Amino acid sequence: MEDELEQRRNAELEFVSAAYTVEEAWWENDREQKALVCRRLLLPREGMEARVVLTLEMPPRYPEEDMLEISGTVEEASNSEIEKLAWNALPSLLESCRNVAKDNIGEEAILTIFTCAADWIEDEWPLEVNLSTSVLVANKKDDSKEIISSQSHEASKNHLTMGRRLIYS
Repeated sequence: MEDELEQRRNAELEFVSAAYTVEEAWWENDREQKALVCRRLLLPREGMEARVVLTLEMPPRYPEEDMLEISGTVEEASNSEIEKLAWNALPSLLESCRNVAKDNIGEEAILTIFTCAADWIEDEWPLEVNLSTSVLVANKKDDSKEIISSQSHEASKNHLTMGRRLIYS
């Protein structure tokens, strides 16, 4: 049984090495001799991009009983704006991949998760960007209203009058 699990895990690692370049995906063993499979993903936006690394850890009973443990990080970004967007969207990407991993317990799941991540970038990433941009614009509008309100309050507090003052006799 243990040999069969090892063969199944090794077949997936060989697939990763054969199907992707080293810049796209790679695998390594961590200190506890668990295989870590990493996939670099690009999140594009209007000429900018962020690079996210998705890490899949193979627990000892994977794929038979355990699901892959999935984590991720933003590796690099063109600028701070897209880096922030990528960090804000990362939990959604990880949740989507973890749901696929959970649905595939008992089966090899690396290719399925990589496909899920690619689909998420195509379908959900634009929505995440639009949502974040909408919130940012709304916050800027609220900030400007707050500044105007604050200036009006200060003017009335100091009895400052802007514009003409009409004097009736």
